[in-house]
Amino acid sequence: MAQDGVENHPGILRALTTDVAPISGAKDRGESPADASAIGYTERRTFTSRATALSHRHQKRWAAVGQDPEGETMHRPLAVTAAVALAVLYGVVLVAVAALVLFEFVTGTGSIGTRSLDAQAAKGVLTLGAVLPLGAVILWRGSARLIGARDPRLLSLPLMLLLVLGCVGETVDLFGSATATSDLIGAGILVLAALPLALLRLPGARAWLAVGWVPTRR
Repeated sequence: MAQDGVENHPGILRALTTDVAPISGAKDRGESPADASAIGYTERRTFTSRATALSHRHQKRWAAVGQDPEGETMHRPLAVTAAVALAVLYGVVLVAVAALVLFEFVTGTGSIGTRSLDAQAAKGVLTLGAVLPLGAVILWRGSARLIGARDPRLLSLPLMLLLVLGCVGETVDLFGSATATSDLIGAGILVLAALPLALLRLPGARAWLAVGWVPTRR
């Protein structure tokens, strides 16, 4: 977010100078130079404190209305819209895959249901059927946070986790017995996971996020 001085914002200056008494009239008030100096120091500290508080409040207001410090509304870049659309689509795919896996497991059909699964393998299938929808919910919730609050963290979390784990798995597969087709599928999944993150790193998307997102200090 652009950190402009308060002197560039007449509205803030008017609020700051509303009830700050002038120092130049010290002689007219019959005050000594020492008293005038002390009053001036106090007023300068008051001015600085109020400037900091008002600047912080204005930053929050700009974040809420989606404006930059000059008051100009910033429209959502195409890169951000594309990243959100991809994340929503990924969530739909995850739910569809989970539904297919559970359907085959329950009905005993398809590539999963026709296999002879022991208790450990069946537990793995059920876990996969539960984790995939959870990932979809996180992606959808993260998309809503990105659009509504310009906060990309929740959307980026599952994608970055997939990239880290996927890169490790692909490295193991390259030196293992995985087929070339399997390696290509895994690489394609990693590229798809990285695409929304790359879109959010474009200059236009970064500027849009920087104006609107005020991280919460804990």
